Amino acid sequence: MDWQPLISCACGCIMVVVIVLRKWRSEERTRYLLVGLGFCFIIFVVGFGFYRGYTYGIPQAAQALRDGRVSTIEGRVTDFVPMPYGGHSNEHFTVHGVQFSYSDYLIAPCFNNTSSHGGPIREGLWVRLSYRDNCILKIEVWKPSAAAH
Repeated sequence: MDWQPLISCACGCIMVVVIVLRKWRSEERTRYLLVGLGFCFIIFVVGFGFYRGYTYGIPQAAQALRDGRVSTIEGRVTDFVPMPYGGHSNEHFTVHGVQFSYSDYLIAPCFNNTSSHGGPIREGLWVRLSYRDNCILKIEVWKPSAAAH
């Protein structure tokens, strides 16, 4: 787990509390306390939102993979339609009747490395995919051994 966003949030809250405590002895301490607590709340909510956005559901996807709460399919890639280098459409392919679609431009915990940007998927490639819904969590590509030649 990456703690950096939460540590930043906590440091922001501590900074606000220190500023409020410096003003504590003034006549307006209640106002400073309420404003400080309001800022702490805002920092926490925004920081937590950044944390959730920062992880993109990766911990949940990794846990599903570890727990075996995924489907697995193995076969040859067919109906492969690559995404153009400039984007503006999804790359998609089918393995044994199951269609997958993804893009470099979508933020998700799933595989999204398109062939136009160096991804491994190609027409006719033999793959084993571990996936959940349309989210590819693990790709294994079959590579023929030198002994087979």
